[in-house]
Amino acid sequence: AQLTRPPTLVLLRKRPLDIAAALAWALLAGFRLAAFLADPTPLQGGIFIFNLLVAFLFLVRRPAAVQAPLKFFWLAAVTTFLPMLVLRPTETGFRSTGIVIHNFGLGLMILTIAFLNRSFGVAPAHRGLVTSGPYRWVRHPLYAAEIVALTGYCLGYLSPGNGLAWLAIVTGQLLRIHAEENLLARDSDYQVYQARVRWRLVPGLW
Repeated sequence: AQLTRPPTLVLLRKRPLDIAAALAWALLAGFRLAAFLADPTPLQGGIFIFNLLVAFLFLVRRPAAVQAPLKFFWLAAVTTFLPMLVLRPTETGFRSTGIVIHNFGLGLMILTIAFLNRSFGVAPAHRGLVTSGPYRWVRHPLYAAEIVALTGYCLGYLSPGNGLAWLAIVTGQLLRIHAEENLLARDSDYQVYQARVRWRLVPGLW
């Protein structure tokens, strides 16, 4: 009789990149948990929850029915990790206002990926259409929330370096949106969704 592989072994064999990504995000979550325990603020707690959710969703997400070319994977990787690498706290800025805006954006990020659930992805891919929650108002609420959080941080810590990083990251996010739209627009269901939800990032603007 043919032996059946345990589900865990099947997962490890078929999805090594997802497993590696989940472990990496879980490690980031561990660092954020340590930071939260040392400084129990909503900011540290929110980043810990977000990182932990991302790690979990890498494990449970659906396989991609179709994916964008590899160059967009690298674009997604750069815009995802660039904030961690280049943004720096400064002595100048509008600290209180920036923290409020950043925390609001972070809350929207957590809410949005919770609705994405098994359709979650970093690089442009089709893993199932989501139309509920914040996706009822804009087609790319996670990118919008990330830009809000980034803007809050850069407002709280003003510097030329952070300003250039903001410009680079937002440009990368806009390129990701166009790549994702071009990919998903091949699906007739997504075309119907585009017609119903007109705005990509900001209702009434774009």
